[in-house]
Amino acid sequence: QPTKGNHNAVTDEKELADLLRKTWRLTKDFPRTRIRTELAIKLSAYIYQRPGEIRTLLWESVDFENRCLSFAASKTNQDHIVPLSIQAYDILKELEELRTTSKYVFPSIKTSSECMSTDTLTQVLKRLGFKGKHTAHGFRATARTLLDEEIEYRTDIVEHQLAHKVKD
Repeated sequence: QPTKGNHNAVTDEKELADLLRKTWRLTKDFPRTRIRTELAIKLSAYIYQRPGEIRTLLWESVDFENRCLSFAASKTNQDHIVPLSIQAYDILKELEELRTTSKYVFPSIKTSSECMSTDTLTQVLKRLGFKGKHTAHGFRATARTLLDEEIEYRTDIVEHQLAHKVKD
């Protein structure tokens, strides 16, 4: 059981490969799953923002021309810019094709005036067999661990990407 502030996250290479493989097959293996839900999980894996920031992402925060997202980070309330990889950009372009009148990139299935439910991503990860192993927030911990320990990215850069406060 994770302690307060910790979120279950897959950091083992083989388990991560399994998680990503299952994510990329989500709507094929679970046809009732909405494509937007699959895309939300995929985007989480690429940009590792907080699940609430993914779910509540507004179209006005998406800058296709500059290939970035721009919004106030939920924990710090500071402006946060998230550069988009080619893959993340392509996911957002696919979502743009599905766009409705909702201001949300991931609207609620019930009403377009609200965003995707808090439990949606967690429930899907459970359905994929990752209950107790990986949460929607876990993509952040996975990225933090692997970027630091395996790829040896500078810690301050990783912390900025995660929208954490960084000491000078």
